[in-house]
Amino acid sequence: MTSSFDIPAMGFGTFDRRGEAGITAIGYALELGYRHLDTAQSYETEAECGEALRRSGLKRSDVFLTTKVSGPNSVAGQLLPSLEESAANLGVGAIDLTLIHWPVTSAGRLDMRAYLTELAEAQARGLTRLIGVSNFTIADLEEAKTVLGPGVLANHQFERHPFLQNQKLVNYCQYNGISVTCYLLPAAGAWPLRRRPGDRADRCSPRRHAAPDRARLLAEPGSHRHPDLVQARADQGKFRGQGHRPVGR
Repeated sequence: MTSSFDIPAMGFGTFDRRGEAGITAIGYALELGYRHLDTAQSYETEAECGEALRRSGLKRSDVFLTTKVSGPNSVAGQLLPSLEESAANLGVGAIDLTLIHWPVTSAGRLDMRAYLTELAEAQARGLTRLIGVSNFTIADLEEAKTVLGPGVLANHQFERHPFLQNQKLVNYCQYNGISVTCYLLPAAGAWPLRRRPGDRADRCSPRRHAAPDRARLLAEPGSHRHPDLVQARADQGKFRGQGHRPVGR
């Protein structure tokens, strides 16, 4: 992750950390030194994050809070009220980073112009300091740029680990000044210690939360390869040839 947005490089994911046991686990993470809590409306752990932060005795400014807007709330007229509720659940006046969780639902694509317009409005009102997206493809990011303009999205969160590199997507984000958050870093503990010759990363990927077709779309061509400078330069050259311009960080 880039440091220009002051996002801590290591975050503690809070999926399924509900109730008192969840508060205790999040509290332990803060004791260990985590200063970035990642939650989401659909996780239903915002209140646990807020309570753990209060019990920790840490200052609000010491802990970076990320939440994600759910699909049902990523529609016109719903996003702003839902984000106000998220801030109340967290017990804070403003969220540090708000992401759109998915650009699609099981019913199909969401209206990007509608939800991104409201997300930008939430930032303008001070409900969230930074805005970004999650699980977007390069095509999705290009569409988002036509809605918001370049340099507005601060972060993109998507699956990335040794078995699913998504390097083409990483290269695009880096070239366009979008910081990257990787989730499922240990591959959810579901990967074998040794892969057999001929195994494909996209065949055994544990995409338990993937919306229809997003797993396929996120598996960019060549995403299973290890990142290298040659590939990064090749992608940047292609992006430049397509009219993309780097955004200053």
